[in-house]
Amino acid sequence: MATSVVIRGVGGSNVPQLNTVPIQTSNYTANSNEIIPVDVSSNTVTIFLPSSPSHGDKVKIIHVNGSLSVNNLYIDGNGNLINNLNDQVQIDVTYGSVLLIYVNSVGWIIL
Repeated sequence: MATSVVIRGVGGSNVPQLNTVPIQTSNYTANSNEIIPVDVSSNTVTIFLPSSPSHGDKVKIIHVNGSLSVNNLYIDGNGNLINNLNDQVQIDVTYGSVLLIYVNSVGWIIL
């Protein structure tokens, strides 16, 4: 079961340079240091985080289109924990975004 996550106000001078990929409309495996816009207007989408991340790797996921009450947006740890609890979370805030950083021996942390 996915955990619902609400993150607001992520940003500031310490945010690293990330590479934006095209809008994803189906399941996608992220690379480190990417910004991933996601459109769920046609179907549920799962973003898989890198399976072999290094300490300090970052991924930002942004909901950009589609009703989250119709189709879901999941983030899967791809074998790694997220917030040291679960391996999958759900974004359930329209146009919400999540910035994650990988910390050795802890897993992915939502900032």
